[in-house]
Amino acid sequence: MKKILGFLTQRWFLTLLGVIALSLFIWFLGPLFAFAGYAPLDSEYSRLIAIGILFIIWLVSRIWAFLRARKKNSDIMQGMVATTPESALTPAEQASKEELQILRERMEEALGELKNARLGSGSRRQFLYQQPWYIIIGPPGSGKTTLLRNSKLKFPLAERFGDQAIRGIGGTRNCDWWFTDDAILLDTAGRYTTQDSQEEVDRKAWLGFLELLKKHRRRRPINGALIAVSIADLLQSSEAERHAHAKAIRNRINELHEHLGIRFPIYLLFTKCDLLAGFSEYFDDLDRDARSQVWGMTFPLSEDTGNDAIKHIDQEFKLLEKRLHGQLIDKLEHEQNLEKRNL
Repeated sequence: MKKILGFLTQRWFLTLLGVIALSLFIWFLGPLFAFAGYAPLDSEYSRLIAIGILFIIWLVSRIWAFLRARKKNSDIMQGMVATTPESALTPAEQASKEELQILRERMEEALGELKNARLGSGSRRQFLYQQPWYIIIGPPGSGKTTLLRNSKLKFPLAERFGDQAIRGIGGTRNCDWWFTDDAILLDTAGRYTTQDSQEEVDRKAWLGFLELLKKHRRRRPINGALIAVSIADLLQSSEAERHAHAKAIRNRINELHEHLGIRFPIYLLFTKCDLLAGFSEYFDDLDRDARSQVWGMTFPLSEDTGNDAIKHIDQEFKLLEKRLHGQLIDKLEHEQNLEKRNL
C-alpha cells in the first residue's frame, strides 16, 4: 500500500493526470467554446492538435527537469571532490593534505558511478539533488555515527563500494556523506560543533561547508537539522560545561539560519540512553512497530513559541514521565528476571 501511495503521489504522475484531465476537457467540451461565432476546437483534427501540444509540453518539461536534476547531481559530486588551492591552506589544513588527497582519489574513482546515481527503489528513485538532505551536528563522542549505523536505514551503495559506501562516498575527516534510500545524511565532525580545539580552522571549514551546500542546493540547502546530545555527557558534565555545549549548539543553529537563509525543522536527539540504568530492560519488550514510534515531544509550528519553550518542555516531560510510571506496575508484574525487576 505504501509503494502504491508513493507512486500515485509522484510529481510526474500527478502532472500527467492533470494533462489527461485537461485533454478530456478539450475533447468533450472544446467544441462548445466559440469566439465571435468561430469555434477553434470544433473539428476533431484541431482538438487532436491541441491535445498533442499539451502532451509535448508535458514531455519537454519532464525531460528538462530530468536533465536539470542530473546536472545538479553532477555539480554536487564535483563539489565534493573539489581540491583546495595550495595557497589557501592554513598550516593546520596542510598537515591533513595527504589524508584528504587519498579520500579525494577514492571519491574520484566512484564519481563515474555516482554522477548519475539515483537512490530509492521503484518509482521513488531520485537523484542526490532531489533527495531530502539532513545535516547532523553534535559534540565529539555524542554518538552521531552509532546512531546512523543503528538507524535501520537502507544504504544502497554498500554492495557496490563496500563498507565505505555506508559511511558515504566522499566522506572526509570533516563530513561523512550517508547515502540512503530515503535521504542524504551529512554527518559533520564533532569539532565543527564545539570549535574548542582549533577555533579558526574549524570555523572556516564549517562556514565553507555551509557555502558549498548553499551553492549546490540554492532553493533548499537542507531539509532539516539533527542535533545529537549524549545523555552520558549531560549527566557527567558540570553545569558550566553543559552551558558551554548548549551555547555552541545554539551558535551552530544560528549560523545555519543565517548562511542558508531558510527555515527548517530541528530534531534534538538524546543518544546513549542505553547507558541509563533500566532503560534497555524497560523497553526491550517492544515489538517492531512500537520501536518505530517517536519517544519524545514536538513543539508547535508557531512564530511566538520561543518565550514559552521552557514551559512547554516542562509540560511535555511530565507527560512522558507519567506514561513511563503508568506502565511500570504492569511491566514489573510480567518481568520474570529478578535482577531486572530490581533496577
